[in-house]
Amino acid sequence: MTHFISANFFEFFIGLAQHNRKSWFDEHRSDYELWVKQPFHALVAAMQEQLGEPYTEQKTSDLIFRINRDIRFSKNKEPYKLHMAAAFSPQGKKDMMHPGFYFQIGVEQCAVYMGIYNPDAITVDRIRRHLAANSHELQSLLKAPSFKKYFGHVQGEEQKRLPADLARAVEQEPLIARKQWYYAYEFEPEALIDADCVSFLMKAYRAGKSMNDFLMRAWN
Repeated sequence: MTHFISANFFEFFIGLAQHNRKSWFDEHRSDYELWVKQPFHALVAAMQEQLGEPYTEQKTSDLIFRINRDIRFSKNKEPYKLHMAAAFSPQGKKDMMHPGFYFQIGVEQCAVYMGIYNPDAITVDRIRRHLAANSHELQSLLKAPSFKKYFGHVQGEEQKRLPADLARAVEQEPLIARKQWYYAYEFEPEALIDADCVSFLMKAYRAGKSMNDFLMRAWN
């Protein structure tokens, strides 16, 4: 068992939360490299091996989001995020059109997210029609003990106006009205400190995999 995340990982972010500016980050860059960046990259690489293809064929760095925030259009001008995050999706971390597996670890939130967060209109329509045609299977997946234990339910915004031919289907399955379908599992930092992080994250991944696979079939 390899430990990736230590108490020092979170202590760095506690300090950054109090001094979120470039001068402080530069002064503590060696701590960031040693306790945050290197361990997190190693964790993501280990997750690649567990998840297999196509992720083993991708660069580890391409799966990880930068710690720098995009402040160009944000009122919050603090330059750094207070977490590290990675996303596994068939076409890379920026793929919003297919079900994915995302996790972030930080002082504000530790969480796993799965499903589809920001699909385009064509993908939304494709998924809606898939849900309408397979509502019984969807309900079975929602009631699965592991899914309920980790994720509980499917989240996402609803759309008020729908195609007329889906109006009746929505009465039977309200999730058809969504324009996002994602599910979240939040956990405390203590769950990862000096723990088997890969095993912990893989349990959450397996709990949501059947639902991800179900949504992926919308492309078949």
